Amino acid sequence: MTNHLYFYSVLLLAATAEWFFYKKREGNRKEAAENQQRHHVAVALALAFSLFLCIQLKAHTQTVHITAKTAGFVILFHGALIRSWAYIILSGHSSELLSSLQYRPLFSHGPYRFHRHPLHAGFFLMALGSGLYISNHWLAAPLVFILLGSALHPLMRQEEQFFEKKYGDIYTYWSKRRFRFVPFFY
Repeated sequence: MTNHLYFYSVLLLAATAEWFFYKKREGNRKEAAENQQRHHVAVALALAFSLFLCIQLKAHTQTVHITAKTAGFVILFHGALIRSWAYIILSGHSSELLSSLQYRPLFSHGPYRFHRHPLHAGFFLMALGSGLYISNHWLAAPLVFILLGSALHPLMRQEEQFFEKKYGDIYTYWSKRRFRFVPFFY
């Protein structure tokens, strides 16, 4: 097995294990849970398709851009740190915080000082870094950005609408001081 297939397999196993460990618990409103499930399926399909295209890009690229591969590894590592830090913040309070937005307070520490959605931002950076690492080409960055970013945007918007209903003006004030996705960019 080549290093790239091994790396992709480990990444896929980690994502699957994370999904099983942190999947939604029973007790949520059925309609909201189904809607969110559809968004998660769309994100998973966008991730799979973008990484497939990155593998295809690797097959059709003759030159190796070592800077793209190095940048991919750094971005992947940074995304894993953000996502892990957010999980630590959430798991330190209650296991229900991981499974449902209904019980989640507005955190102002850890990665939540900078991001409204650090779990999604970390996931996106991990996918972007994986795409750059796998393909060894800079074209993977806009490819992953367009495919995965367009799939994550409705999921983030749904969460923001939920928090706007739940917290009202407090959420509006809180969200004005945090970037939606990537600090100083969006």
